[in-house]
Amino acid sequence: MFETGFHVFIKRAVVIGNGFAGAENQCIGLLRALGLSSRYSLHRVMRPRGAVNEWLHWLPVSVHKKVDNVIRKIYDDSRCILGKKVMPAFG
Repeated sequence: MFETGFHVFIKRAVVIGNGFAGAENQCIGLLRALGLSSRYSLHRVMRPRGAVNEWLHWLPVSVHKKVDNVIRKIYDDSRCILGKKVMPAFG
């Protein structure tokens, strides 16, 4: 198995990154060492940032993004109701 390489058994590898270059580079280096340098794809997952989002880091990313969208929608609607929404000037 080690003489022919892992690429005989593994067709494709997926690297899911979180934006930290060191961890992504380490994973890509491992794939190259295993002989899979041409058979991988890299996907980056980014969490929403700021305000309440710092408290939601324990949620799965998909749920975190949905909660963030709901909070933004509520905040935008409340600004619109209070008349504080600024409309761009056309002209």
